Amino acid sequence: MPREPAPERYRREGEKILVELHLHSPEQLFDLRDPAPFHDRDLADDAVAYLLAAMEDVRKHEAVEFRFIFACREEQSALTSDELEAAIRAHFRYEHDRAQRQRVSNRRQGQKTLLAALPVLAVALAISARLESYASTHTAWKVVREGLTIFGWVVLWNPIDALLFSGWPIRERALLFQRIERSPYRIVFASQEPTAVS
Repeated sequence: MPREPAPERYRREGEKILVELHLHSPEQLFDLRDPAPFHDRDLADDAVAYLLAAMEDVRKHEAVEFRFIFACREEQSALTSDELEAAIRAHFRYEHDRAQRQRVSNRRQGQKTLLAALPVLAVALAISARLESYASTHTAWKVVREGLTIFGWVVLWNPIDALLFSGWPIRERALLFQRIERSPYRIVFASQEPTAVS
């Protein structure tokens, strides 16, 4: 099924889709609970969630520009345009790298649990096979035999999930972080023309 185009909530400027974030000051972009200096702080959860949701709405081949519009003047801000741009990009670069590390960690964990699960499966199937003659005449042994077979295969589910399935959402999220980090920004302060940041 074809994906719907980006919603009308985002304006277009030529071939680009504009994702605009209106704030009073750059400080609102950052997590105020973080004791680090502003240029080293994490971005606020609400800001990150909005930018991620916007990027999810946009088709992968469409050009996106993030526009940060502040009501204050630049001289009233704790960060200059260049520092602000560097801090935003650094946050999304870090989040991309962290997601990539999580994928690697999950894959390694899946490999370890697979090595542990295969002997369990082998033992369960071997015992199940030994019980086949009893299961043909006794219902209770048949239940035990079937239970062992099911248990043996269920043990494999966690490593299979870790190796084949759970990594996809993490990969998609990592790609979103990367697209945001690499997209062009425009930082606009009050009484100022948009300043392009490539």
